[in-house]
Amino acid sequence: MRTLIPALFVPLLFLTGCQVWLPGGSTYTADKNAFSVAVPAGWTFTTKAVPTPRTDLIATKDGVFLQRLLVEHHPIKDPLPNSKRSLTTAMSPFEIAEAVVDDLRSQRSFQHFEVNENTPATVGGRPGFRLLLQYQTSDKLRLTEIRYGTLVGENLHLLRFVAPTRHYFERDRAAAEEAARSWRVPAS
Repeated sequence: MRTLIPALFVPLLFLTGCQVWLPGGSTYTADKNAFSVAVPAGWTFTTKAVPTPRTDLIATKDGVFLQRLLVEHHPIKDPLPNSKRSLTTAMSPFEIAEAVVDDLRSQRSFQHFEVNENTPATVGGRPGFRLLLQYQTSDKLRLTEIRYGTLVGENLHLLRFVAPTRHYFERDRAAAEEAARSWRVPAS
């Protein structure tokens, strides 16, 4: 019995300490004031269990496969991952948006890729772009994405909302757009 209690207690203690998802409904400010965003109420977010080193935050309401809001950055010294195109600080928001679209078109896992909108946007008081995209995954899941971007210093900063086109995109679009309006990226 003495060995059973520690054997049950230690894993339980370890698992409760692994909580990395935090409740939304407040504004999250990243370390060193890199960015801030109001995470919608009823959503959860993490900055720890992110899919790539360039993903700074991921938030979801029902799970990342049903909808996700991502804050990401891409150093302009590095070429874009799929098309290998380079970005420069001299590029206009429209030119950056076109380079991003070209990079997404080069992504092999996207099928039936469509750009429904490519418009200028003010992103946290800065000139930027807003893309409305649709594509199908290799598993035949149709996704819709809103992607905001702005160039700050030596980084392209992106805020993305991705959800299945059916049901989840329209249901959660207003909350994602509100988060996008709150997103701030201070000067580097």
